[in-house]
Formats: sequence, C-alpha cells, structure tokens
Amino acid sequence: MVNSLFFAGRLVGLCALLRRSKGVVAGSHAPHRGHRTLQSSSNIEFIEAVVGTAFTTEEQSGLQLQGFTLSFVGQLDGAAWTVDIFDFSTDVTTWVNAGTLTGMTTAGWGDVDVDFPTTTPADFIADESVVLVGYLDYAAVNAVGSSPTPTPAAAPVPAPVAAPVAAPVAAPVAAPVAGPVAAPVSPAEGSTAAFVATVSGADILDVQVSGEPLGVADLAATTDTDASIQFAATSGEAAAYEVYFVAPAAVAGPFTITITAQLGAGAVASDWKVDMYSFLPDGSDDYELVGDLTGVTSGSWSTITLTLDPDTPANFVDPTAIEYLVQLRTENAGAQAIYVDQIVVSDGVQGPSPTPVTPQPVAGPTAPPVTAPTVTGPTAPPTVAPSVAPTVAPTAAATPGPVQVDMVPCILASEAVEKDAGPVASAYLINEFFKGFWTATQNVQAPPAAVLDLVEALDADHGKCSVVYVGIVPSAAQKLQLQDYSRKFNVRIVYFDIADTILDTEVQVRLGMQSNFDQPFVGAPRVKRTGGSTDSIAPADMLTDPTQNSLFNRPVVTTVDTLPAGVSILAQYADDNGDAIGGVLAGVTNPQSAAIVEYIGSDGLEEMHVFISLAWFDTGSWAWGHFISEWGTRGIFQARCVWIYDPPSFFGPEERLSGADLQKFQNSEAAFNAEYGASVKTEYAFNGLGVLDKVGSTRRSWVGAAADMGLLPKGDPPNPSTGIPQISDPNWLSIQFNPAAGEQGMQDDYDAGLFASDDLLARVQADLDAFFWQSHTLTHLSRDNLGKNDCDIEDGGNVRLGVMFGMFDNDNYNWRSMTSPGITGLFNPNCLQSGDENLMKCYPGDNTYSGAPLTAVSLINENNQFHSITTTVSTNGYAGIQIVPRFATNVYYNCVTGRCLIDENEKIRRDVCGCADLNPINPQGTCSACPSGTQSFNDVASSDPSIGPLEALFQTEERTTTRYILTGRRDKYMFHQANVISTTWTTDTSDPMYVSPRPTNDPSLLEYWYIRVLAEMSKYINTGSFPIQTLKFDNLCHNFYQHEDLDSSGAILTATKDPSGAITGFSLETSSDNGAPIPLTVPTASAAEILATLGTLSPSKTERYGADTTFSFAAGTLNTGTLSKPNVSELAPIPQATLTPAEQEIVEDAAEAKLEAEVSSIVDVAEDARMDIEEEAGNQGFVVEDLAGEILVDPVESMATTP
Repeated sequence: MVNSLFFAGRLVGLCALLRRSKGVVAGSHAPHRGHRTLQSSSNIEFIEAVVGTAFTTEEQSGLQLQGFTLSFVGQLDGAAWTVDIFDFSTDVTTWVNAGTLTGMTTAGWGDVDVDFPTTTPADFIADESVVLVGYLDYAAVNAVGSSPTPTPAAAPVPAPVAAPVAAPVAAPVAAPVAGPVAAPVSPAEGSTAAFVATVSGADILDVQVSGEPLGVADLAATTDTDASIQFAATSGEAAAYEVYFVAPAAVAGPFTITITAQLGAGAVASDWKVDMYSFLPDGSDDYELVGDLTGVTSGSWSTITLTLDPDTPANFVDPTAIEYLVQLRTENAGAQAIYVDQIVVSDGVQGPSPTPVTPQPVAGPTAPPVTAPTVTGPTAPPTVAPSVAPTVAPTAAATPGPVQVDMVPCILASEAVEKDAGPVASAYLINEFFKGFWTATQNVQAPPAAVLDLVEALDADHGKCSVVYVGIVPSAAQKLQLQDYSRKFNVRIVYFDIADTILDTEVQVRLGMQSNFDQPFVGAPRVKRTGGSTDSIAPADMLTDPTQNSLFNRPVVTTVDTLPAGVSILAQYADDNGDAIGGVLAGVTNPQSAAIVEYIGSDGLEEMHVFISLAWFDTGSWAWGHFISEWGTRGIFQARCVWIYDPPSFFGPEERLSGADLQKFQNSEAAFNAEYGASVKTEYAFNGLGVLDKVGSTRRSWVGAAADMGLLPKGDPPNPSTGIPQISDPNWLSIQFNPAAGEQGMQDDYDAGLFASDDLLARVQADLDAFFWQSHTLTHLSRDNLGKNDCDIEDGGNVRLGVMFGMFDNDNYNWRSMTSPGITGLFNPNCLQSGDENLMKCYPGDNTYSGAPLTAVSLINENNQFHSITTTVSTNGYAGIQIVPRFATNVYYNCVTGRCLIDENEKIRRDVCGCADLNPINPQGTCSACPSGTQSFNDVASSDPSIGPLEALFQTEERTTTRYILTGRRDKYMFHQANVISTTWTTDTSDPMYVSPRPTNDPSLLEYWYIRVLAEMSKYINTGSFPIQTLKFDNLCHNFYQHEDLDSSGAILTATKDPSGAITGFSLETSSDNGAPIPLTVPTASAAEILATLGTLSPSKTERYGADTTFSFAAGTLNTGTLSKPNVSELAPIPQATLTPAEQEIVEDAAEAKLEAEVSSIVDVAEDARMDIEEEAGNQGFVVEDLAGEILVDPVESMATTP
C-alpha cells in the first residue's frame, strides 16, 4: 500500500541554504519550483525572528493531502516561537497559525509535533506551501497520522549561539507577520516607475542565516539600516540568494534592477548572474536571465543597473502576478564572496542611482565556516562563531627541494591579445615586447581558466612561467595561486592596472596605499622613475608624459608615514617640472604618489603593482614596458635586448650631394656615436648613373627623361609578360665590361683617370669603412615593367661599377641585397631573377603597403610585424626572394630644406583631402575628402588648415621612431641624398620653420633627424650601457630569417633553481632543429656565474651589450646564412663582346692606319734593341753577335714596314 507519508520535506541543519535546484531553501519568502530533497546535517542559527522554509508537495502522487504534521527538533533562545504555514498558490496570500513550539526549551533539545488539518482553508492542499520555523536542528513535514520524526538520542549543550566574530549582528528588527517581503517605496526623484521596491543590507540580514554553504556576514554594520551582506560559495558548492517583491496592481515596463555591491575575496563579477522570476496563480511562472554583475568591482561600492524587457515573456506584466523574485547566483564552485548593500527593483525608468547605505566593508571571510561532521541525530548548536580566514596566507608551504622553471613569460588577459586596446592594452604591449626581442614562446592565457595554467600537470615542481603578467582581475583563488607560485618557484608577479589590485583591501594594507581621486593626484602630467636597480635599462630619472596620448593613470597614494616592510615605490607621478607629486591626506604626514610599486616579501612573495596605463601607440609606455619586464625577469630571460637602428640613405640621379656634404655627415655621425655610446652606421645605396653623369661619361646605358616608364601599380605583373620593349642597348654590358679585342671599355676609362673629377666618389673611396654600401641599380629606372635584358643591365651593370670602384671588395658592401628604385619590381620576375643571378636575394619593402583595405597588395608580413615575407611564383612571379619591412618617414625624398618638407607633406595632404589646389603656395580651395581643419601633425593647435610647423613634424618623427625601436622593430628607415645636404635653420622663434633645439653648424635634414631621435631615445634608454647598433642590410635580412626560425623552433630554455632561488643549471628543448639561434640574456655582472651552470649546454655565440650579456644556443646546427664575401666570378657572367664583319673591317683599318703612323718609331726602337741584343750576346760568349740581332730584330722591322 501507499504509506500515508504523502510527502516529507526535511530541513537538516544548513543543507537548506543552497539547494536552489534540488532541495529546500532556507531564507526564501516564497516557494521556488523544483525544490525537493535534503541531504546533509548541521545546525541552523536564525539571526532574525522570522525565517521562511519552502516545502513542495508531491504533485506526481495523485493523492490528496488531508493535512500536515509539522515536526521540529530544536531549542529556544528565549523567544516565543510561533509556527505559521503559508500558501502562495493564489493571488491572495493565505496563511494560518498552525501552533507554537510549546515543549521546546532553552535548556536542551526538544521534540515538538504540530498537527495542522487542511480542511480550512482548503487551498492549503495546493502544490506548494511554506512553513516558517525557528531555531532548529532539523524539521520535517509529514502527513497527518504518519510516524513522527524521532526524538534525538543525545541532548545538546544548552547555549544560545554567539554572533559571528567578524561583526556582531545588530539587534533583531521586528519582522512582519507575513514574512520580510520588501515593501514598496516611493520612486526616487525623477523616476517614472509604477513601483519601486528596495531591499537593503539590513533587510537581507532579516531573512538570511550564516553558515555553509551560502555564508552570510553582516560587515561594518552600525545600525539595522546600515549593513551589508556577504555571500560566500564554498569550494564544492555554488551559491544563490533570492529577494522577493510583492507585485503591484498595475505593472509597466521595462523592469530595471539596480544593485549596489562590491566584490569580495575570490569573486569574479561576470560569474554572478542576476535572474528574475514572476509568479502567477495559474502556475505559468516564468524566468529570465537578466544579466550579471559586470561593472561591480572590489574595494568600493559600485552601482549597476540591468534592464528586462517585459514584453517577452508577456506574463512579467500580467496584472494577476503575485510577486516577483530577483536572484543572485553563481554556478562556479570555488571560494568567493560578494557584498550587497541594496537591491532596487522598479518597473519603469529608474531615477538617480541610490546612494549606498553601507560603509566600505572590512575584510570578510574568504571561505565559509566549517560545520560539524555529520552524525546520527541532531548535533549541538555551535558555541563559537566561525573565524575569518586569512586572505594572504599561502595555501601550500614552499617546496624545500629544487624546482624547474621554463624561461617563458606568462600573460593573463581577459580576451585575445591580438587586439591592441581596451582591457588588454597592457597585455598586448608586453606580448609584442617579447615577440620583438626574440622570445620564441609566450604563454598567453586569454581568458585564463579558474585554475591558472602555471605548473606542469604531471610535475608539481616544474613551473611554466619565468614571470607572470596579470591583466585580469584575479579571483581570490587565482590570487592565492599566483602568490603560492611566486613563493615556490621564486618567480615575480606583475599586476597591471587592469587587475584592480589597489581595490583589494588586503593589498591596500600590505602596500600601505589606496586610490585617491583628489587633486593634485588626478591628472598628474608625468610619470617619473624614482627607484629600482641602478644598472637598469631605464635612466634613473626617466620621465614620461602620458598626456601626449590622453592615457589614464590611477592616482594611488601612500596612507602611512612609513611604508610597510618589503614595499618600495619605483615610479611616482610628477608635475611638468619633473618633481614628484605629494599631497594632503588626512592622518598622513607626507602622502606620496605611487605609479609603480614593488613588494618583496620575507616569505618569498615578490610582486609589482603597475598603476599606470600602457598602450602601444605611446612611446613612454614601451619605455616602462622595458623597465617592468627587466624587473619581472630579474634581467634573465630567453630573449635578446639590443637596439637595432637602420637608417639607409641613397645617392643617385636626383639632387646630388657633394663629397664635402658626405664628409660633414660622417663627422656628425661619429659625434653621435661618441655622445651616445652607439654604433650607428648609415647605409648608402648607390646608382652608377650619378657617377657617370658627374664625370661626363658617354658610357650610359640609357639616355632619357622618363625614368618611370616602367612603373605599374603595385602588384601588377609586367605587361606584356616580357616587359616593355628594350630600353638599353642589349650589348651594353659586354661592350662596357668585356669589350672585344681592340676596344676600350668602362674599366679603361676608369684606369685612365677619367672618373677622378667626381668628388663624391673620391670621398667614398677614401673611407669605405665609414658607411655601409649597397646597389640601387644602374640608372634608377622603375622596374615593374622592365624586360629581362634591361633588368640584367640595371643590376649587373651597377654591381660591376661597385667592383670597379673597390666597394665590392670591402666588408661594408652588401653582396646579398639591394634596394630597388621606388620599391618597384617586386612583382616582376624578370628583375627578381636578374637580381638573384647577381647574388642579391633580399630587398626592403614598404610598410605603407599594408594590404586590404588600404592597399591592393601587402609588402609586410600580415601575421607578424617582426617577420619578413618571401616571394612566390603565384604572387610575385618568382620565388625565394626575401622582402623585409621598411618605414617611410615624413622627411620627403627630394627635400634639402625644412620649407620643402612642409610643402611636400602639405601637397600630399591636399591630394588626400581632395583639395582644389595642390600647390602649397596657394589657398587650398574646396576640399572634398576631409575636413578643412585636418592636420597631419596634431601637436600644433591652429586654425590654419595647412600641415603645421616644422617642429611638429620632427616631434612626430622622434616619438614614432623611438617607439618602434623600443618595440623591437628592426625595419629600415628610408632617406635620400638630398636629405644629407647641409641646410640653414631659422633663428626666428615665430617662424613656422623654427625648431627646438635649434641646431648649429647647418646640419642636413638627416643629421637633424638623428639629433632629435637619439635625444628622444636617450630619455628612455641608458644608451651608454645599452648601445644602439646598426646592422648591414645583408645581416639584417639574415637576422629576420633567424627570428623566424626561432619563432618556429618551439625552443624553451628551462632553469633549475635551488630553494634559495639561485639558478643551478639550464636545459633546452626544441620542436625543430632548424638552426635557429636561441638567446639567453643575463646581467653581465652575473654572466660568468650563469655560464658555469650551463654544463653541456654550450653557447655558440656570446655578445655583450653594456649591462647585458647574451648567450646564443643553436637548435641543431647553427644557421649562419650566406654572409661571407663572394668572388666576383659568382656574379652573372658577362658575354664577350663580338663584332660584325663590317665592324671588324673598321677595327682592322683603324689598326693599320695607326701602325703606319708609327712605323718610323717602331724601326728606331728596333734598331736600339739590336745594339743592346748584340752587345749582350757578346757578353754571353757568342762568336757571331750579329746573328742574334738579325734573328730577333729584322722580322720586327720587316713587319713594321709591310702593309
């Protein structure tokens, strides 16, 4: 038979606090569909006088309930308790007093049964009902007549439960008889809501209990209306909280839910969901996910507003609605907590956000209290409140033995770091930093899992990160994991500003700091280095200006007179003069600003907290990126730190510099290098035509004015495929460099001294070691549409001139690369093949051709800005040629003066803007494509729509160039010989051409560009200790290949550390033996010590850059490339010039005429020779001396006189 126990819902201790989906929920004001069974055992302490517990009938049984028996086991706390039963199944709340807890005492556990028949009112046999109970161990609801709940065998210890120690619970507020449903209140001023219901922290405390698994604590409460609530999930459970609101008579939409809260330990805002339910009498209750707590932060109150459209589902605006429920929940198991100050629900446009009624909470419990283990029968009520768990204590002791650490930076970001702005701006910058400086692998976790991937799964003593950069708001569990990792593996943790660590109350106390948004801390114009290693890359007083790009920096100040142990301020906010900013803060004698802070704990925890914003487009951000990474890695990292600076220039057919100009530039370059401890060397690409024109040679390959006759749109192949008809004499190369017998060639003219009149050539040859040299083709013809023979002449002819001038034989000459005129010919297989045949396999590209949508083709690597591209037959018509990135500048190619720079750039601006008149000396007229006020150099505010003063141009150049070099970019910079010619500079400060500092000695535009860029770089780099270097173009091309090989090698160096953190060894793993050089950079001061730990891991190369030493290891056999000087015979062969019969007859006639004119002279020479021969024959003892003269001389005289 069916037992008379139609349903039994048992409330066993704290088990009811969480069973949102399958169980009874304590603290609810109304039933929740789906609540069923209970499973665990513990005690419940009712903080306030009324607590609701939902029970659900068994709809599936098909049996009608005859009544209820309510069985309670508990003890009283001195109050009189009444048992009510409610029904919410109709639009009128029905409730009946079922009895009292008479028989239950304060002396021990008592067992009370209350019988409640359901005949009156009849609706108590509906599906769902609620019992309000008191201070219990457990309770059961049984059908009338069924077996009562057994009485506990053991009596409890009689004592009322103490309030939590963290914050005493305020005195109970008299609860409404029908339960603490939030009462409607008047809307805020300006609101159009039909109703507004508010629940404060005190209201929440009225209806909740403290304990496990949904822990609740009243924090910093001073009155019943000034209290907050903390919800805490355990490591094994999720958590939920429900607030019910009585439905008004009429409802209008949309619903808004305004929540004032803050995150506690371990909480992630997006993990906490906000739901809304509507309850209707016909059972068509509905539910919608409204959103989450994104926008709520830690450390201070945040107010967010969510909106629910009431049209879908429609029953949210049903006039028969009984009530609404707002639920906060997290489904992620793991210790975490949130604080809620108040929740406001309205069904109209909410007025001003409510002011939080609760002061900032103190640190609450980070984990729920542990309850007594399950026992048979009831357990005694707790006599001591749970203690607050520490927030910074390590969860695991440091490992005493050695550990291994991969030399890989780990970066935690909220989303993919391919993006360069928003919440991942700092993570993007640091990821690009390591790419640029040759770290083969970066461990990017975006977004990271709840448990961070820091340690090898099968080896707890093998860490994956040599430094961790935190670009997320870590949960409490993640924070503890990071701290444990730092202690165990002796690894530093860097928190970016986005991590919000200064809002963490534990961090505030540990650092002795807090945010302060009062003046003068807000809007500080500068960030100044004030501490850190003395041999840092960054100058000791480095000063950056974040206002240049409107970057936000969090104003953090000290809150104590003496910083706590282990805390140091590494950078502060400063005024325009560079003086660190202090301020006024109540209770602090001398509050100081803090932009970057380090914490070195005595327990091994080492952290950096960065409160400034970093962005890729800000030069100063890259300087701080170097400083931060140097700190994070302790200067030991799998990368190389050297500044590659590659500015080529050219001398060719346009306005030509003189030998004196080049000498002056050489002197300036030597001065720059001496001043900055650098090894900058400018690279000159030469056109032979410039020399031929200068000396008046008639041996030109092409005579004409249309140098661009071979120009095509970038990406177009030659048209037709063979190129345009022949431009130069097809026999030019052989005639000039391998002439026929009896003919004179280029070399003959050179040997005869006909080139001596070129002062520039003389200056070059006098000091070939001063610069790098490279071919730039013979006549500077555009190469897109040239045929093969013309390409051969352009490439082979210029190289042969380089051989003749002695440049080819010098180690500063680039044998394996060239620069094509106007970056043309990169899609012409004829010229790519001719260059290849003359050993030149690498070209600079053009970074302005970045691909769609801006350009039809791309001349840069679209996947990695630090890689080159290699030509293919399908794209370029010829495979295997390398194209490396190259920057254009605002120093226009044909300009000698600053005025020319402004005019040329203004012409470009007008052209882009679609202006009517492109001539800079005239008004621009109407412009169609851009606003009339558009300026290219926005540093200058002016109503003048023109390009702006020269100073703005050079500010743009110095900042942009420095930023790219700090990024690790090694792209060449292009200038032309006109930029090397000396020019004058105005002293009139009102002149738009005035620059500051004004140069002396009339430097050229390129010289002044050097002055500005090197001075800018020296603000951010100790250039004397970390010198700037220049690579020859051949070496730069190989350098790109090495970088690409490294990135594909999967190379990981792993350090072994002893318990003190000292490195005792290294090992290397790669996934490819492609010959890539794997760099390991260490402080020079400890290089010898680290070298001794390498064992069998022997470096193939050691380089020293000031305070840095870099060891290189090979993945397989080191790829040294093809960098050695070739033999001239390896160049494309030049055929022997041949003559036609008519040409041969002309040559012979000329030779005969010349011979006849010289016959008498030849006979005289022969007769002189006869006498000498006969005399020598006699000296040798010959008897017939005359015979020797006749044999040797007579034939000569005969040939000379015979036609």
